[in-house]
Amino acid sequence: MTQQPPEPISEQQWQGLPNGGEFPILAESRRRIRQQMQSSRATYQDLAVVVEADPALCLHLLHTTVDQNAGCEQQIAGAASCLSLLGMQELVRMVKHLPIVSADDEDSHMRLYRRCLHTAHFAGELAAYWSSQKGSGSPEYVRWSAMLANAPLWAWLLHEPRSANWLYYLSQGQDLLQAVASTFKSTSKRQWDQLARQLHLPSAAHELYQQDIWPKPELWRLLRHHDPRDVDGQRALLHHGQKPAFSCLLANGLAWHWHIAPLSKRSQRWVILASHWLGKH
Repeated sequence: MTQQPPEPISEQQWQGLPNGGEFPILAESRRRIRQQMQSSRATYQDLAVVVEADPALCLHLLHTTVDQNAGCEQQIAGAASCLSLLGMQELVRMVKHLPIVSADDEDSHMRLYRRCLHTAHFAGELAAYWSSQKGSGSPEYVRWSAMLANAPLWAWLLHEPRSANWLYYLSQGQDLLQAVASTFKSTSKRQWDQLARQLHLPSAAHELYQQDIWPKPELWRLLRHHDPRDVDGQRALLHHGQKPAFSCLLANGLAWHWHIAPLSKRSQRWVILASHWLGKH
């Protein structure tokens, strides 16, 4: 893991962040899509499975769909939705011209970016599975949102090497928001909100950057120790638990801590939170 000196990023560094067009996709995505397209029976759903293994490609697909179909954001619940609006050939053209990052890239910073894409994919799979078990939103939409919620971090990793400090602080035992505060000391919620809008994040992903709608600290503490269904008067926490954004939040919290230190106390805490939320304790 790349570790940079723990220097906070200044306010001025928010200028010039990539808006999505510069994000490299996984090198293997080209080969997989080419193979899939060789089948005369390939469907949008078949291609969607391949696309959603690469979160950066998902972001490119989303941006192209929005650019070519004004006002379509609310119709998009995953890669299949985008492909139905764009067509298969547009995906082939896009993949052919996008930059790539390979597993053996000589740039250690790009290898870190690649690992972040894999972690985002893992978060998406966790969120989709949990939603299918709990019934808290469409698994396809929750997968899509949980993956793309990581896009602001990809923008920072490509723009400013010191943003890798976020992963360093996670490795030192800080939780997600603590690590953000340590890395981006001079930033405001407004800036994160604007970046999420610029990247056209789905609503459930965008909500993760609006902390005022998260559960209050006392609700987090209760979830740490109890299944909220076993405690009277927990309507607010149960309401939060049914939101797709909450699935995205828990999945990303667990995925990132498993990525950094799977046996740490932080990882175990997120496992307990997810277990109580799912009623699997």
